[in-house]
Amino acid sequence: MLEAKACTLKEISAMFGITVKHAEEEVMHVVKTSKQHFDIAHAKCVKCKFIFSKRDRLTKPSRCPKCKSERITQPAFFFV
Repeated sequence: MLEAKACTLKEISAMFGITVKHAEEEVMHVVKTSKQHFDIAHAKCVKCKFIFSKRDRLTKPSRCPKCKSERITQPAFFFV
């Protein structure tokens, strides 16, 4: 499923009819147990273009630490 295109947690939760929190747990499990290389398109601030590259959690951050904007793109996940 994730090989075809990058998916956000919100898209994954809608596909399988589960909560975003449950989707995050399932993606973390797949990352830990999969033998394929997993990649992430990090969340990014729309206003100042700050990239959340050092974030451990897979969910979207609530606010940018640089400009305090709340317009943040969702991180996306895919296998390479």
